[in-house]
Amino acid sequence: MTRFLPGFSSGSPSALVLAVLVSVPLLLAGCGDSDPVLDRGAALFDTCAPCHGKDGAGRLDLAAPAIAGASE
Repeated sequence: MTRFLPGFSSGSPSALVLAVLVSVPLLLAGCGDSDPVLDRGAALFDTCAPCHGKDGAGRLDLAAPAIAGASE
């Protein structure tokens, strides 16, 4: 039997309750609508990364300048 927190062990009903109380809200949080700001960021990344690189440092072979840290 593994002890997690004082009073909680892997075989105790209270450990199960704790696990459910922690995991269910996390699972439900992922089921909602996506954040429009994050969606826009992902779209911009997918557009810019092929030329400017995943880190925005630019690519000399394409003459694509660094955009990391640049303003909008």
